[in-house]
Amino acid sequence: MQVWEVKRLLQPMFESMLTSEELRSLTFRVVRVVDGMNGRGLPDSDVIELSRVWVRWQIAGEDGGSGSLILENGIDSLASGFHEGGSARRVKS
Repeated sequence: MQVWEVKRLLQPMFESMLTSEELRSLTFRVVRVVDGMNGRGLPDSDVIELSRVWVRWQIAGEDGGSGSLILENGIDSLASGFHEGGSARRVKS
């Protein structure tokens, strides 16, 4: 699975959860877990290996992120994890 596929999946989720003002301020990136919370976002063309990435975002000046993304079973499994209330958390800046 490539980074752009994960981003394409996430965009509608953010759109359904955030207000218009929050959406305008939203930035997010897919980061390797080993690079930590402040890691550089991976290029859209990178292939993601197993569960070694997470999503980091900033909304209205607040940082947040997901747990490790479970990718072993492909994009359908990842999508169902988001719809079943996958983990997300806000982190104080």
